[in-house]
Amino acid sequence: MTRQKPINNIFLKQPDLFGTRNRFALTSEPFDVNFGLSPFWKPEPFGYRQFKLGVLATRPEVSPFDVSLVQLRMISPHAKVSDLTVALPYLNATMKKYEINTRLRQAHFLAQVAHESAEFRTTQEYATGAAYEGRKDLGNTVAGDGKKFKGRGLIQITGRANYTAYGLYINQDVTTSENPKKLEKYPLAADCAGWFWTILKKLNRLADADNLIAITRKINGGTNGIKNRTQHLANAKKAFHIK
Repeated sequence: MTRQKPINNIFLKQPDLFGTRNRFALTSEPFDVNFGLSPFWKPEPFGYRQFKLGVLATRPEVSPFDVSLVQLRMISPHAKVSDLTVALPYLNATMKKYEINTRLRQAHFLAQVAHESAEFRTTQEYATGAAYEGRKDLGNTVAGDGKKFKGRGLIQITGRANYTAYGLYINQDVTTSENPKKLEKYPLAADCAGWFWTILKKLNRLADADNLIAITRKINGGTNGIKNRTQHLANAKKAFHIK
């Protein structure tokens, strides 16, 4: 009996980096003869592209920059796990979309979001918003705007002007009738925080400079809650191994 010649000698001579040899060495199905010469994945800023092995195959997108539930719990140790579990996928999607794509940027963003949302307990301001009535700097020029456009979302966007600008950005109505309340629910609760951070306030550059005080002033107008924000940032740096 003639011994069958092993298929694709080129492939079999390569290091079996991904445990594929046993899977393909005995098959007669065609595959890329150069498969063993380079990794089948192509690194991207987030996730991995589809790869081809004879026919197109897919892998779930996995980002090396995604924040894990364990890391988020370290940043917000007093939060309910259920609240963190709900928020996490929307936070990761938001950080990808708005280029919050280094660990230092994420540390600052999540520290501020954790404080503003009372550790993910709320997506709306506890106060009624009456204090914002008549605030022309917030665009509140119509009677009732203070309450209607009180702080919402994980970073508490406030005022008619900001709601209008965000609605134009995402091409949705978030100003008329009950539509401002859309910012209380995911995904907009997280997305509007990313918009506020990157598009409106351009805070990534301050995060790159590790400037907590300047970021807080841009968000809060002062340094309210700075002790709590500082602690969340320290937690985040520990979670991400930032020295």
